[in-house]
Formats: sequence, C-alpha cells, structure tokens
Amino acid sequence: WARVDVEATESNIVMLEFAADEQPQNLVQALLAELQRNDVRAAQAGATRIRFVLHRDLNDESVQRCLAVCSQFSPR
Repeated sequence: WARVDVEATESNIVMLEFAADEQPQNLVQALLAELQRNDVRAAQAGATRIRFVLHRDLNDESVQRCLAVCSQFSPR
C-alpha cells in the first residue's frame, strides 16, 4: 500500500509514497494521526507522500518506534 524508494534516498530525508489506487489522501492523514499518537513526527509532502527526517538527536529507539508504527498501520 506504500513504498520507500531506497535508491532515491541520498540524504537524511525519507519519503513514504502511497499507491494511487489506495485513496492516498485519506491514508496520508490516517498514518500521520497514528504517528502523532505514538509521538513520531512526520509531515505531509504532497497529496500522496509522508516525509521523515532523521537527525543526530534521534536514537535507534526512535527510529524503531517509527518503523513499528508504520509496519503496524493498516490502510483498511
């Protein structure tokens, strides 16, 4: 239902792109709300994307929490 283009990721910015056939605007808002409930910051980047930024103040636990929330999110 979503993907990250690892080959296109050349910096500390990671973009999560939703499939067009999955009503991406609704999914973007739903996942952003779930991330916020779990104290993970992210931002909408257009109609079909969420933008994550890694920086030196984030530890491994923060990244794992973000991955867990995204992995457990159900688009349906």
